[in-house]
Amino acid sequence: MGSPKSCPCLVSFRIEERHEKQLDALASRRNTSRSEVLRWLLEATENHESLQVIEEAAYRRPAVLPEARRYRCVGEFRALVGIADVHFRKGAIIGTDSHAPEMISQLFARGARLEPLPD
Repeated sequence: MGSPKSCPCLVSFRIEERHEKQLDALASRRNTSRSEVLRWLLEATENHESLQVIEEAAYRRPAVLPEARRYRCVGEFRALVGIADVHFRKGAIIGTDSHAPEMISQLFARGARLEPLPD
């Protein structure tokens, strides 16, 4: 990664007060600036395993399963559906080409953490 001086990009966004406090706490913990904390977090997501852990921790379950043709299983899931023992690993892609939409809805209803994917 280039140094901040070599990067012509400026990123600016608004955050809630609670996120500002979290950002400041991380900066204090790492003895660095807010900008360096954000760079550090972005660099951490370059590692696939780290990114999966972050995605799983940040998952917010919607009240209703969004309509999609494919979903990514955010966390490992195992359940008995009918007489079948169903097991999906974290990161598995579940699509309507291989599973009935009703089955996918049942998985979600039983607690599967599913994230819709674009077509």
